[in-house]
Formats: sequence, C-alpha cells, structure tokens
Amino acid sequence: MEKLYWQVTEFPFGKIAVGCSNKGVRVVRFGTIPMANGLRSPREGTKLQKIPVKEAQIARRAAAEIGRYLAGRLKRFTVPLDLRGTLFQRKVWEALQKIPYGQTCSYREIARQVGNPRAARAVGMANHWNLVPILVPCHRVIASDGTLGGYAGGTRIKSRLLQLEHSFVTTHEQGV
Repeated sequence: MEKLYWQVTEFPFGKIAVGCSNKGVRVVRFGTIPMANGLRSPREGTKLQKIPVKEAQIARRAAAEIGRYLAGRLKRFTVPLDLRGTLFQRKVWEALQKIPYGQTCSYREIARQVGNPRAARAVGMANHWNLVPILVPCHRVIASDGTLGGYAGGTRIKSRLLQLEHSFVTTHEQGV
C-alpha cells in the first residue's frame, strides 16, 4: 500500500488535511487524518521517516491554494490531483471541475453532461466517493429542488463554501 504524505493546516473552517502521493493530491479531509495510512506532517510533532520531497511540495502547494480559495483570491485550483475511481466516477469528477466558481449545478444536470441522464443517484454516489472535496468542487452540486444534499464536511460547511463563493462573485460583479 502506497503511503501518503499529510499536511494539516488550520483554516477559518477548521483543520483541513491534505494527503498526497508523488503524482498529486489524493485526499482532502476536514478535521483529523488517519495515521495508519501514511506519513505525518512535521506540523504534527512526530518523528518521520525521510520526508518525500515531491509529496511535501504538492501538499504545501495544495494547502496554500486552499487558503487562497478560502480568502477569495483563487477561483481555479492548479495543484496536480491523483484521483482514483471508476471511469464513471472520473467522468463525474471532471464535470464537477467545470462548474464555474460561484455557480451550482444539479445532480441531474451532471448526469446529462456525463452521458447518462438517468444517473442522478449515481452522480450523488460519485460525489460521495470524491476524496478531494474543495479541489474537485462537489459542494457546487445541489438537488434539482435547490436543497443542498449531502457533503463530506457536512451541509454546514457546504453552505459556507457556497456562500463564500457567492459573496466573492457578487463583490467582484459590483466592482467592490
């Protein structure tokens, strides 16, 4: 089993842990991280094996981009991702990355975009298995009736992320 390098950073929304392979970000978690699954960040105060340089660089870059996103200074992530999933899941995750900042899309609309208009529930499950929330913005997917649906960090965080994006889009449109 491949080990991941973890970077844990405190943000206004709480701690966010980023787990990286040498190819890119594999996991983003709200709160704590499972230590049986990989290496700890030096910020956690534990002894490490030799720190993998590439993984550490990717993790630091991801944390910095998340910080700039949460401050309203970044609308599109550029950090490399190492997504693992089925072909359908990867199609859904690719579609999620095309949802514009500050906008939402329904599960049904994503199902149509990936070529299976009757697969709204399967889109919901692909969102559930999205291990890199925020970077692959599953928070931008809502139910057809406008309700939020679920979210890995909870609907409170999903709502806060949508409000954050909306406030920065509104501020920018008003020229403030």
